[in-house]
Amino acid sequence: MLGSTPSNLIPFIDFYRVAELLCDGDQVPVTNETELDALPRAIQLVSAAESILTMAAKARGIYLLGAQSK
Repeated sequence: MLGSTPSNLIPFIDFYRVAELLCDGDQVPVTNETELDALPRAIQLVSAAESILTMAAKARGIYLLGAQSK
């Protein structure tokens, strides 16, 4: 999962609703995967989610990069 892009989430989200929520005021929502992957706010959200999941998994010893899980 590390290195995911916002478009990796498309199978799990309502693309157009998320595109709307990522916009400020008069900003036009993105309309395709390439625009979504270039949107700084979307990149930050995916990166933050990855960090939270990685920290939780490491804290519980569920998954370690480059090693076997318990």
